[in-house]
Amino acid sequence: MAYRNANNCKKCPKNNGPDGCPWWWEYTETNASGETRITKECGIAALPKFLGHVLAASNRPAAAIESTRNALVEALNGVGQVLDKRIDQSVAKLAQDSVALIGKDNA
Repeated sequence: MAYRNANNCKKCPKNNGPDGCPWWWEYTETNASGETRITKECGIAALPKFLGHVLAASNRPAAAIESTRNALVEALNGVGQVLDKRIDQSVAKLAQDSVALIGKDNA
């Protein structure tokens, strides 16, 4: 995509279309009461706000992060066990079919 006004901050096009700038972002924000709104602003100007959100998220209690990680590990282990069973069933079926075909060829 050819941004014709990329990095033209003195005459900001305030859009991210073909005539706009790739730094013009549109994103949703949610306030403390749960209301959402669409915010449109320059990504360079919004970067400190986003980095602040990252820092705030990194200060969450380690126990909460660990419990989330453990829940993900348990869920993925369950998925892995189901996949193992299906693979075993497929291999067994393939072996039966191969034996049947070999038997037909030898007859």
